[in-house]
Amino acid sequence: MSDSERLGLACESTKAADRTISATLEALGAPVSPGDRREIAKNLPEHYAANIWKAEGEVTTAPEHERAEAQLPDQYASVLEPKG
Repeated sequence: MSDSERLGLACESTKAADRTISATLEALGAPVSPGDRREIAKNLPEHYAANIWKAEGEVTTAPEHERAEAQLPDQYASVLEPKG
């Protein structure tokens, strides 16, 4: 599998999280801008943010990049590692 294919799979995980964040924010009555979903979610009270991450099967105490990696099979996690 090529790097671009693995990156595509990693992006699908992010898109699923964005859809969950959008639905949660809309349910709370917050305006949702597609480019700002992650930023808005970071500013939600902890119990709302925890519900969003739990809905996506993510660990709630890890930094964002670690939560994203936790969703991926090990063979795809390297796509998220910085290239040096």
